[in-house]
Amino acid sequence: MSSHFKGMNIFWIAITLTLLSSSPLALAEDERTQPAPYYSGPIIDFQTHAIKPNYANATTQYILASPAILGSASDDIVHRIIPGLADDLISPARLAALGKENVHVVSVNTFFPPLPAKALIAAATELNEWMAQRVKNQNRMIGFATIPSPPALAKQEAADGAYYTQQGLAVLRHAITDLGLKGVLFASNYENVFLGDPSFRPFFALAAELKIPVLLHPAVQPVEQTFVNRKNIPAYTGYLDDQRTTLLDLIMAGTLENHPDLKLISTHLAGGVLTSLGRLRHLMGIWPEDPSYIDLAGRKRVLPHPIKYYFQKVYYDCNNAELEDLQLYSSVVGPDHVLTGTDFPWTNDTFSREVLGKVDRQLQGNDLGTIQPSYTAECI
Repeated sequence: MSSHFKGMNIFWIAITLTLLSSSPLALAEDERTQPAPYYSGPIIDFQTHAIKPNYANATTQYILASPAILGSASDDIVHRIIPGLADDLISPARLAALGKENVHVVSVNTFFPPLPAKALIAAATELNEWMAQRVKNQNRMIGFATIPSPPALAKQEAADGAYYTQQGLAVLRHAITDLGLKGVLFASNYENVFLGDPSFRPFFALAAELKIPVLLHPAVQPVEQTFVNRKNIPAYTGYLDDQRTTLLDLIMAGTLENHPDLKLISTHLAGGVLTSLGRLRHLMGIWPEDPSYIDLAGRKRVLPHPIKYYFQKVYYDCNNAELEDLQLYSSVVGPDHVLTGTDFPWTNDTFSREVLGKVDRQLQGNDLGTIQPSYTAECI
């Protein structure tokens, strides 16, 4: 698989030349005079989703009962999205999206109602075993693991003294070392708890030990959903707000200081957080006690690097990004940290290919044979 990724990522080196050298004005003028064709090459899709088919009914009932998912959005999710998620990874639509050259990272974005810890552990184990079985003979589908809610495990552990967190860690270790899954998805929040909470520390530590990427994806219920129940606002910005807040939270909790080699992939461009670097730097300058964390030895320390340094270590999935978004992010973190994602089956790759086509057009005339491949997808 690694050679497959390396060969495909020549495209991202080419983006380096384009995004860092082309002015926005020139690109805008070019768009007005002649529409760019869609990019037609292979895509490494870091964001495709699925659910085990027997969870489809419970998912449907949740959507129908949600006060924040309204009207045509609810109908679309129930009649189009959920059947696409519960396709056992074999539907014609998914296979068409996979095509003959693309690579799909497949994950389950879990959201469990309040359940006993043992039930959460059993459900995560069941989903991981299903995922491993479905991708076993699919060399262009890469399965990611599911974890039980760390805050729920920690809360119930404190109540009855059982070692639920260790059992949850065993679920993740089994998924990677025994089942062969290649990474893990963390939702942006679990029961409204963001990822900087201490309950997540052992899970990040294990991911670092196993040398697997962590995919950060908006939780099905963003934190603000309870407060904004009109016009599907949580779907427009609530998920994005969750992404930016949880990434900042885990960075300020010292996750990337304690585990500097941990590879994080934040979907949806982390909710646009890189547009706020100046504000974050300013506030940390006037409130210096905020960027403090507990190191692996239990000592309180202050983050030794500027906040921008940590954001530059993260990979960003550019699902539904415009060309201007790609330009901004590539200028801050480098094009090799900007990855492709479609959010299938929520959307297909049409939007991504349109935007990549605008980039690809700028490459015409470049001698790609002189460019060494970028190992963008080394995180897999």
